[in-house]
Amino acid sequence: MTFIATGGGGTPPYQYQWRRDTFVVRDWSADPKFVWDGVLAGRASAEVEVLARSAGSSVPEVRKATTVFLR
Repeated sequence: MTFIATGGGGTPPYQYQWRRDTFVVRDWSADPKFVWDGVLAGRASAEVEVLARSAGSSVPEVRKATTVFLR
């Protein structure tokens, strides 16, 4: 699965941090894409979230999350 974040407002360029079930799976990067193989080790769902911040900021300014259900 590929997740893509987009930024607006604030001060570009933006940086993104991706998490799955609260664990950081990709630390801060200007690349808005996160590719996940979907493996959940016996679970049926996971929360995927992205945090975003503006250039020069050291704290997240936005957090968005979605629950992914797999069979």
